[in-house]
Amino acid sequence: MKILCVEDDVFVRMMLQRTFQSQFEVIAVSSGSAAVEELRSQEFAVCVTDLNMPGFSGLELAQFMRDQGIPTQVIVVSGGFADRAVASELRRLGARCLSKPFRTGEIRELVRASLDAYKARQVVAEAGNADDAELVRQVQTLTQQIRSGRDLPSIDTRAVDLVQRCGVRTPEIEELIEIIVGDPALTVQALQLINTAGLGGARRVTDVKEACNRLGAVRLVGLVQELLVKRAICVDRGEWAGVFEDMWKVGRLTAEKASVAAESFSDPSPSEVYVAALLHNVGELLICYDAAIQFEKLTPQVLDAVSRIVASEHEDIGERVLRAWHMPRAVWTVAGEHHGPSNRVAPLLEQRRRVILQSWSEAVAECGMYLPRLAVLAQEPEPEA
Repeated sequence: MKILCVEDDVFVRMMLQRTFQSQFEVIAVSSGSAAVEELRSQEFAVCVTDLNMPGFSGLELAQFMRDQGIPTQVIVVSGGFADRAVASELRRLGARCLSKPFRTGEIRELVRASLDAYKARQVVAEAGNADDAELVRQVQTLTQQIRSGRDLPSIDTRAVDLVQRCGVRTPEIEELIEIIVGDPALTVQALQLINTAGLGGARRVTDVKEACNRLGAVRLVGLVQELLVKRAICVDRGEWAGVFEDMWKVGRLTAEKASVAAESFSDPSPSEVYVAALLHNVGELLICYDAAIQFEKLTPQVLDAVSRIVASEHEDIGERVLRAWHMPRAVWTVAGEHHGPSNRVAPLLEQRRRVILQSWSEAVAECGMYLPRLAVLAQEPEPEA
C-alpha cells in the first residue's frame, strides 16, 4: 500500500514520513502541483495533505482527485477549519479532516480508517453487477462489526494459556493429558485421531493416555487449539459446515508442515510454530462465521462476495481477534503480516512467517482451495523482504 504525504512544512513532512514508512511505501512532496504529478503516474491508497499550500491547496487537490475519478482516500490537515464552507466542501468530497497540532495516534487511526475505506471501494468495484456489489457491502458491514469489537466471540482461556506455554517450550505430555482427559470432546477427538491416522498400529487404541503418548506433544497442542477455536467461531449450519471443515483441513496440514520445518529452528519451538500456523488464517474463519449467520443459504454469489472480503481483509481481522483474545505477539503478528514482509516483523518472526506461508501454499495445492478468490494468494510468489 502506498501513502502520499503533501506538506510544505519540512518538519511536518518528515514527521509524517517517519510515522508511516515502517508499514507503507511513503512518497512525500512539498506542494499540491507535485502531488498531482505523483497521482497521475501511480496509485495511492491514502493521501495526507495540508490544507493551505502554495499552488494547489488541499481542497483543490481533493477536488482534482474527485474529478479524475481517482479512488485515493484523502485526509486534510490544517491549523484550523474556521471556514465552515471549506470544511463542508471537504466532507462533500469524502475527505477526512484533522486539526493541527495532532498526535501521531490520531493520524494513524485516520489512515487506518481510510485504508479500510479504500480496500472496501476496491472490492465493491470488482463486483460483476449491482447485486454482487450489494452482497459485498453486506459482508463489509459484518467486518466493520468485527473491527468495532462488538459481538466478538469469546475463546476458552485454556487456548490462550496453552499458546503462552508453547512460547517458552513445548508442553510436557502429562500437562496435555491433564487437559484432554478433563474434556470429553477432546478425549473423543484424540482417540479418533490416533485410530484414523493409523498411528495406533494394527490394533484399535481405546485408552486416551496411550493415544496421547502415541500422538506426541505437538499434535496434541494442535488438537486442543483446533477444538477450542472451533467452539468459538465455527458454525455447524448446512453447506457452511463444509466450508469450515475445508478451511480447517488446510489449516491443519499447514500446521503439520510448518512444525516439521521448524524442527531445525533454534527458536521457536515446533509446537509454537504449529499453533501460529494453525491460527494464521483465523481472520478467514471469523469473516465466514459472521457470513454464515447472515446468509443462511450458501449460493455461489454469496461465496464469491465473502471470498472477495476475505482476500482483502483477513490479515487485519485475524490480528484484531487474536489481540482481543490476548494471544502472544508471535501469534497475532504472523496472522496480521503473513502475505508480505513488514519492517515491524523481527527476524525470528519473519523466518516463521515465510515457513508458514510456504506450508500454506503447499497445503492448498494438496487439498484444493476452499474460497475461490483466494487462489491468487496461494499462487503469488513470496515477496522479497
